[in-house]
Amino acid sequence: MTKGCPKCGRMIEEDLKICPYCKYNFEEIDQFFQRIETQKFLEEGKYAGFIKRLVAGIIDIYISLIITTISIYIIDKYTKTNYYVIGPILFTFIYVFSSAIFERTSWHASIGKKIVGIEVTDEYENPITLGTALLRNIAKFLNILTLGLGFLVCVSPPKKQTLADRITKTYVLNKVSFNEEKHDYASLSKRFVAYIIDLVIIGITSYIIIYVYNYFLKNLSMPNYLTENEKTIKILIPLIIYIIYFPLFESKRGKTAGKKYLNIRLTNKSENKISFIKSLIREILIIIDILTLGFLLPASHKNKQSIKDIITKTININD
Repeated sequence: MTKGCPKCGRMIEEDLKICPYCKYNFEEIDQFFQRIETQKFLEEGKYAGFIKRLVAGIIDIYISLIITTISIYIIDKYTKTNYYVIGPILFTFIYVFSSAIFERTSWHASIGKKIVGIEVTDEYENPITLGTALLRNIAKFLNILTLGLGFLVCVSPPKKQTLADRITKTYVLNKVSFNEEKHDYASLSKRFVAYIIDLVIIGITSYIIIYVYNYFLKNLSMPNYLTENEKTIKILIPLIIYIIYFPLFESKRGKTAGKKYLNIRLTNKSENKISFIKSLIREILIIIDILTLGFLLPASHKNKQSIKDIITKTININD
């Protein structure tokens, strides 16, 4: 089967995404028409909200800071530089250009936006040009000069634009996923309560073990390494219990005690049990959720996923 290219008029294979003659991109125009035809993308859920954009922005800043730090370390090996001057300049360059380049790719989004499931488009919902992407990311610094008000205006409906969006006539949309399986996702409030219950159980268990440990220290002769590292051991006990607790129960039945009480189950999108290793990685990634405020993302994410859920491809559903 063949199809005609609307740009150069030549007939090409139907499964080709890019015309081999004029490089016309069928994928971008297909996405545009899919948005028009589908009824899933309702107006009220179309534009990305404040929480999603905040989390995406923190991720991008975090990544840019890491790259800047590494770059300064390398530069310092060969030259003597003033960090107070080169640091901000290098960070600005990395942040602006990396975000702009990614927003012009097929992702239509920076790394942070890609993770949280949002994309940048022009007023006709087409991909933006590299020039517009550069101007948009430079204009973001006006949000800082306005003491954050330029960013906070994105909470206002209907199109939730920041000052930089309004200057460049761009929009940030929730990414459309077609033919996506529907699940009864657990709300952020239920997940929070379940997590608190689990923390209480971990705290009580840790207290009992530390109490027993103290008893043996006082009444029995213990090996030197246990007595000399008493404070370290008392810190490690709750940490080890925390790390083991979640993977142990989530890999066996998808539920910790807190999740069982709230009728929540951790699973993948096929609703299969996840492995012990995946659950362990998921709990370690809670550090990223804390650093990026990713734990707030389930309040606005379509699948109610946090950053650690997105990375490990897990979901919390009502059982």
